[in-house]
Amino acid sequence: MRPLDVGTRMCSFVNQMSQSSTGGPLDTLGSPLGPLESNVLIAGLEAVVAVLVSRAVLFGTAVVPIQPAKDWQWSYALVGLLAIVGLFLLGLMVEGIAGLTERWVIRDRHGNLRKWYDDATHPPSNWGPGQRWMWKSPEAAAEFARRRVRILVARNSAVLVLYLTLSLLVGLPFTRPSMWGAWWVGSLLVGAALVGLLGYVWVSANEGWNRAVRDAGEIGDVNSGRRQ
Repeated sequence: MRPLDVGTRMCSFVNQMSQSSTGGPLDTLGSPLGPLESNVLIAGLEAVVAVLVSRAVLFGTAVVPIQPAKDWQWSYALVGLLAIVGLFLLGLMVEGIAGLTERWVIRDRHGNLRKWYDDATHPPSNWGPGQRWMWKSPEAAAEFARRRVRILVARNSAVLVLYLTLSLLVGLPFTRPSMWGAWWVGSLLVGAALVGLLGYVWVSANEGWNRAVRDAGEIGDVNSGRRQ
């Protein structure tokens, strides 16, 4: 079983454990982002930033378009609500693209993990004991939920920077023909450095996840032996 297969249910479990005993609807809203996943919102925000940066570099516009101040209108609240929904939908799209990219990077055409990824992350041979302990211990569930967010944010960020860099490398010769050389080299160097850094964080987070799964399985086995 993949290490992130139980991620969504685990986050829901952590939210449930963090709620108060009143059982009211405000309990869910009181937990971090309620039933929503923070990594999806972060992915949506990062996608917006990537679009603004690419637009500014390719066409020489301001990174953040400045609009003249206007009097408050109630329609702004509806626009803000739609913007939040749009961010989450955009974040889900980023997650899908990043997931497909991740599968191509770490798995061969037969679906097996590539050797470099297996050597770097050391996945456990048996996921069962560790995952059972996640469900039994609220502390373990909270820790693994935190690790899951770290993995997904690092992966999504690396993929976004990669595609942003590729779009700049392709578009600069056409949009800035007089000075594209310097911009092209700069985009390549900065993009490669950021992708490498975020890729390292992603691989390191996966290695930490796998190590924590093995440790959780050993803790669960010890506690089960004591109860027996």
